[in-house]
Amino acid sequence: MKSLSLGMWDSKDFFYTGGETDINKIKDVELQLGYKLPESYVNLLLERNGWSLLKNYYLVPDFDYDYEYFEGIFGVDSTKEYSLCGKFGNEFWTEEWGYPKYGIYFGSHISYGHLMLLLDYRKCGPDGEPEVALVDQESDYRITFLAKNFEEFMRNLLTEDQLEEKIDSLIRESSENIEKNIDLLKNYEIRGGLRTKIGDYQGAEEDISKAIELNPENLNYYFRRMDLREEIGNITGSLEDCKKQMESNSSYYLLRKKIDYEMKLENYEEAIEDFTTLIEKNPEDSNNYMARAICHMNLWQTPLAINDYNKGIEKFHKDSDNRDGYFDYKGMFESDYKNIEEYDKKIELNPFDFITLYMRGNLKKDVYSNYEGAIEDYTQALYINPMFLYAYNKRGLCKVELGYYEEAIYDYSKATAINPDFTYAHYNKSIPKNNLGDYEGAIADCDVAIMLTPNFSRPYVNRGIAKSEIGDMEGALKDYEAALNLNRSAEAYLNIGVLKNNMGDYQGAIKSYSDAIEYNSEFALAYYNRGNTKMELEDYEGAIEDYTRAINLNYRDTDSYYNRGIAKRKLKDLEGSEEDYQKTVEIDPGYARVYYNRGLVREELGNLTGAIEDYTVSIDFDCNTLNCYLRRAALLANFQKYSEVLEDYNEIVKLAPKNPSYHYNRGYYNKKLKNYSEAIEDYTKAIELNPDYSDAYFNRGNINNELGNSKKARLDFEKVLQFNPEDEWTKEMVKKLKRKYW
Repeated sequence: MKSLSLGMWDSKDFFYTGGETDINKIKDVELQLGYKLPESYVNLLLERNGWSLLKNYYLVPDFDYDYEYFEGIFGVDSTKEYSLCGKFGNEFWTEEWGYPKYGIYFGSHISYGHLMLLLDYRKCGPDGEPEVALVDQESDYRITFLAKNFEEFMRNLLTEDQLEEKIDSLIRESSENIEKNIDLLKNYEIRGGLRTKIGDYQGAEEDISKAIELNPENLNYYFRRMDLREEIGNITGSLEDCKKQMESNSSYYLLRKKIDYEMKLENYEEAIEDFTTLIEKNPEDSNNYMARAICHMNLWQTPLAINDYNKGIEKFHKDSDNRDGYFDYKGMFESDYKNIEEYDKKIELNPFDFITLYMRGNLKKDVYSNYEGAIEDYTQALYINPMFLYAYNKRGLCKVELGYYEEAIYDYSKATAINPDFTYAHYNKSIPKNNLGDYEGAIADCDVAIMLTPNFSRPYVNRGIAKSEIGDMEGALKDYEAALNLNRSAEAYLNIGVLKNNMGDYQGAIKSYSDAIEYNSEFALAYYNRGNTKMELEDYEGAIEDYTRAINLNYRDTDSYYNRGIAKRKLKDLEGSEEDYQKTVEIDPGYARVYYNRGLVREELGNLTGAIEDYTVSIDFDCNTLNCYLRRAALLANFQKYSEVLEDYNEIVKLAPKNPSYHYNRGYYNKKLKNYSEAIEDYTKAIELNPDYSDAYFNRGNINNELGNSKKARLDFEKVLQFNPEDEWTKEMVKKLKRKYW
């Protein structure tokens, strides 16, 4: 029989996997939970104590085959937070989140707690074989059957590719049944649901319309078609379907959908009437005031709009549970206007139209990158309505783009003062704080954003950045992983790769960069970073391949040209290296690092004049300055330009005054130029820094001898003999100087 664990788990998992366990430890956990675990579960635990799934997808056996994405299965190591009796184990979900006590909550859904996997013991009792179900906390803990037992559930988990194959197979099967006129209603339902899953909204809408023809009394079909028509842009059709449902179901949700459609169709009078109905039913819901304000502004009813907006702000501020209200109506600020002139005309007719000012600012910001102009519009909107927290937020975004970080923090703080539950403003405030190096402050802001909206991925990313800056690499990695689980993207994989590279996990970094490339094959930055990591591993050929891919995607990528030049030099391809360095400076003559490296290559190629030129440019950029002076001095010496060499050594000694060799070398060139007193000073300084510097004594002795300072010369040569007593020439010099001195 095929192993139940085959290809199931991620070997690098650290969220779920605990230490090795045995049957006695498992029995202790069963006693604590009050339920007997399924035999197949126990066998897996003995093989691996909890795991992060690689087969994440599960096709739910309902009428249209919806699917879910699961993260991991809990083990029995209570030291792991995600384990059956750990911090986020069974008791946490029943006591803290209010999940019903129907059995054991044993696995994580991508929703981070809003849906949970349940071993459901209601039918079998605590010692029986439980069914597997999905419990939806957001829908009043609705329970959806998944499998008759744990083993069946595990065997039906799928990879993404397997899921796509399964959906394609089911679509073909339902299409064949429709062609054969078999159970048409059911097969139109199934195919419509499956087409929705793969994004074929037009085909799905056609299938559900067929189902409506066969059974026009089923309101669920109208609900599904309403959403599908919205996806394909048939808003008029969506409104018709919404009204059909409302003939027998006047729910709050349907009324809000009806209003959304009315606003998109610019039926503002009807939308105002419906918002008024909602406000009468629930006068504390801030969203309705906010949205009705938009309708009033579109009808140029500015006083009514300001009144509604300020009421909405007041309600929003008081309603601590309405944390995500911004996301409910942010789209209401969107407009069909495509150019500034249309906004200008409307503002000219009504200068106090703060919402149109706001929308014009958005257009300037998002389309034209005119941040200064956008700031002016947001500022004018705030002058008219000082409680307009979204204008503060957008003005802060513009200020970040312009590098006005302190001013941006002020704007975000104003927004959160008006509404402490404004998630985006808390998150946005962390960005300039990171840029200013206030990493603890950035972490605190991200903590608040995550508390308010746990499923918002970007605060995890920014908190990860801040944690990595303060050295908390493990914490940063957990945050990046959490962001990836919430929003899988090439950028998320890239962040993890960068962090792993910084932690020295080069193979892990390469895998993450490769995942980013697999997700987006044209992600130049991932190729560049993977190339850098391959350089760390001395895989220069592999690095060159990656830099080349990055360059092909972005021909002005100077960093990739520069690093490819380094890799080619490592492989002794000096001509190729020089070509890459040349391309770098052609694109960006101010790319300071390249000149020193090109100078090294030119030296090796024998182009000494070119190398001197490169070292000179590098010195002008104040880049690798000490090394550039040293190498230029050595090359100038080859051309016997001793005065220029001496000038370089004057700078070298200023840069590194504690290095005795540099004083010694300057002494050598002072001697060449017959600057004897200066040469003696240099050798004396070299000896002061290194009392055992035999060559410095020797050269100083020679100069003293030439100057007739016989006693000083003899003392220097005697010092040389202390280090090298077999030096016959020096012995003879000491004898001569003794005779001469006495």
